[in-house]
Amino acid sequence: YSSLIYLKRYPISTIRIDGLLLSDIHSETASATIAGGLIELAHSLGLKVTIDSIHTPEQLGFLRSKKCDEFQGPIISATLNAEAFGTFIRQPVNLPTSELLSSAS
Repeated sequence: YSSLIYLKRYPISTIRIDGLLLSDIHSETASATIAGGLIELAHSLGLKVTIDSIHTPEQLGFLRSKKCDEFQGPIISATLNAEAFGTFIRQPVNLPTSELLSSAS
């Protein structure tokens, strides 16, 4: 459960947006409008934005174009146990190149 009233009621610094909102980012313009609007709203309130469940380069390109602060999801890695995470965190992450992403914004 969430409500926009909490944005002014509680001292928060970051909001999390469910990445399912971006699942149809290119076939559904309402999704892009809502996600972009939420990111803008958060930034205008001085909040950071984290979006989870990012699967595709198109979703990542959209988030970069909207200056989203943080993201997480399968585009970086599948869910890992503690031991696998320890190994993963020591290795560089190869995200899609900016040339690929420029067409997604």
